[in-house]
Amino acid sequence: MEVAARSQATTICSGINTSCPAGTTRNPDNNRCEGPPTAAPTSTPTTTPTIAPTSAPTPAPTAPEDICTDSTTGTFTLDNVGKDVTCAWLTRNSQQTSDRIAKYCGRNSVKFLCPLSCNACETPCVDDSSFTFQLKNQDKTKNCSWLLKNQLSCIDAKRIGEYCTSDFEEGAVKEACFKSCGQCPDDRSTPNDPSCHQNWQRKVLYLDH
Repeated sequence: MEVAARSQATTICSGINTSCPAGTTRNPDNNRCEGPPTAAPTSTPTTTPTIAPTSAPTPAPTAPEDICTDSTTGTFTLDNVGKDVTCAWLTRNSQQTSDRIAKYCGRNSVKFLCPLSCNACETPCVDDSSFTFQLKNQDKTKNCSWLLKNQLSCIDAKRIGEYCTSDFEEGAVKEACFKSCGQCPDDRSTPNDPSCHQNWQRKVLYLDH
């Protein structure tokens, strides 16, 4: 009886459909039909990725160069007529421009006021080293360096105030000693201490003539 039962069970088991659907196989470990194993990931590509181009660096700003321009507010006085004009007058009349420039641009007071019109952008502002003048009420002759001999002291202020004027020798010292008289555009170092004016009368006694 027991032998017959085992035989019947074997027959039944052997009749079970052990095949798997197409594309799958039976896994003997769990007796299940499974699909093909997932493919292992491909290796990391060896090609180096393209680096995105960076924008060109902005160059550091450079210090602006000095721009040569005529003064738009300063004036100079025309000969004979006594009329004050601006730099624009030099080139206002195309037929007279060359004559006007030739007549007035040789003067420091016009040249450095109107450097562009006078083509003097590269001209250094200096004193006339050959120029001399005679001191007031004295039989002594000095050059431009005498005006600042005391290194911008009150004595220099006295000298500049006395000789660097349009009245003294019709402005000859002011014109020839342009730098020492403090007329250069980039050099306005004439002493301006109020105490100098109060002490001029006392200091004038010690002027090194």
